[in-house]
Amino acid sequence: VMSLDTDLATDGDSFEVIADCIDGLMQMDEDGAAIPALAETTDISDDGCTWTFHLRDAKWSNGTPVTANDFVFAWRRICKNAGEYAYMMSDIGQIKGAAAIVNGDQADETTLAIKAVDDKTLEVQLEVPVPYFDSLMYFPTFYPINEEFYTGLEDGTYGTSPETFLSCGAFVLSDYLPGTANLTVTKNPDYWDADRVQLDSITYQVVGSSDNALTAFKNNSLDVVMISGNQVAAAEDDADLIDQVAKQYKELLDTEDKTVSVTVTTAVPMDDALRDKVRAQSEKLLNAPVYLVERVDPSILGGVLLEARGKRMDASVRAQLSHIRKSLSSAFIGGEEQ
Repeated sequence: VMSLDTDLATDGDSFEVIADCIDGLMQMDEDGAAIPALAETTDISDDGCTWTFHLRDAKWSNGTPVTANDFVFAWRRICKNAGEYAYMMSDIGQIKGAAAIVNGDQADETTLAIKAVDDKTLEVQLEVPVPYFDSLMYFPTFYPINEEFYTGLEDGTYGTSPETFLSCGAFVLSDYLPGTANLTVTKNPDYWDADRVQLDSITYQVVGSSDNALTAFKNNSLDVVMISGNQVAAAEDDADLIDQVAKQYKELLDTEDKTVSVTVTTAVPMDDALRDKVRAQSEKLLNAPVYLVERVDPSILGGVLLEARGKRMDASVRAQLSHIRKSLSSAFIGGEEQ
């Protein structure tokens, strides 16, 4: 793990640990689609150039709330420092003003077109429409940093220890020292979605070689390892290893979360009463915990787009979707079902 600073991290291992501990505006579901994380709902202007993210109630591991300004501070810092992944803001994300700051043509990072309308509302202006902009939001470069906490640290120390790093994600950093062999994160009890976190902790171990890693896996010292290409053929012929992997995979499937993700896309946001009604009826009809995802898309002219994903999406479950959609008929007319 090279760094836990989103401005300095460039390797996959660092990004993985950062993502354990910090949420972005969006996160990725099992199919690779963007679903809400810290952004509870999102509005997109008709021209596709203004994205407005409405934040849910969440807090940092020091107890302070996550606010829109945490994103403003972090994104401005990325552009100003023009690190290796700053191009995600300019070339890929097309955020207005980012290219000039990253290229050094503009010294004032406050010209970046990102604004905290209030503590719970973040507005971003783009140079051109970027349809995949929400999918960029689960990349660590776009994660927030608490400005007050960061500026209170000694220069260069952010993210170098549990004491110099704040979490707002599923896990908190509990044991870490750059250059050491182990890193541990533990479940964050104050995480906004803590009920869905199944692990109490994760320990990362630096292993000198892929041979040592595979040996540790066989000895049950490690649960997940990566092997090199020249180990694949030998692993395929190792009957004991295949049996071990099959057993662990079966245990994973047997204990897998049965939650069904229900995505409701409407032309205007649902109010609290309708939202609670949809969630309650969905759980009753599907006979499963429901993770309700809301999207707002003005192009759906007064209609509703209803979509569900989950491991138990059999025919009987799909048949219930038409009943769930009736919960919305009192507020929205038309639409379609998927």
